[in-house]
Amino acid sequence: MTVTEPERTSATHYVVREANTPLPAVMISYPIPADSDPDNAALTVLNAVLSQGESSRLYETLVYRDQLAQSAESVLDSKQGPGNLAVFAILAGGKKAADGETALRREVARLRNTPVSAAELAEAKNEILTAALESRETAEGKGRTIASSVIIDRDPRAADRQLAAIGQVTAADIQRVAAKYLRDERSATIQYLPEDKTIAAPQNDRIEVADTVVVKPLVVPGTVEVVTPASAAERIAPPPAGPAIAASALPRRNSSSPTGCAWWWSKSMISPC
Repeated sequence: MTVTEPERTSATHYVVREANTPLPAVMISYPIPADSDPDNAALTVLNAVLSQGESSRLYETLVYRDQLAQSAESVLDSKQGPGNLAVFAILAGGKKAADGETALRREVARLRNTPVSAAELAEAKNEILTAALESRETAEGKGRTIASSVIIDRDPRAADRQLAAIGQVTAADIQRVAAKYLRDERSATIQYLPEDKTIAAPQNDRIEVADTVVVKPLVVPGTVEVVTPASAAERIAPPPAGPAIAASALPRRNSSSPTGCAWWWSKSMISPC
């Protein structure tokens, strides 16, 4: 993908209705810069303030206090190129997606308008550091961290530098990146709703693909081996089943204890009769 999305200057809003949707949901996403951008550290801490742990803002307000949603989270999806920060909620029974959207926008606005508290800032940093250290306790975790740094940032030490930068993030940094990237006019919203059979018109809004996006056929490089499963006729059949094994009961013997209680035993257990 080499297409650069133009700066979003007006909000977009879509409604999608599907059958077998037990609860409504809503997601609001905002474009953010590449993972290597200096603002990524502040955005990472902002994301933790929003949804990392049960004392996070989205859980505390939408789930616990207002009981508007059964779950509410945020996701920071950073890449080599531009990524997204998304907030979303799965609503509680009987609640409306529009109310969930209003609540999510309210929490984002709080980040833009008011600095986070010192306690929230410290807790978010501790959550991030703890998760990073736990992920590196195994060889697999260390390998994933290095691989991600190499693939996304082209530098195996990128994750270490990002952790150091996160340690320097201030409340003012979080408010600054919220005001810069999480503005309403930069948002794209999707409300995911149950099917409504009383609506005669199409259930879903059409999401157009920009003319600047060019799709090309996927061509496998010659250096990549393509493995094709063998046909049913070519596969080796499993060996036939062996002879049946006759079942036999374990030997059983009764005995009595000095108190007169009768017991029975087998090779595997002892139990009162």
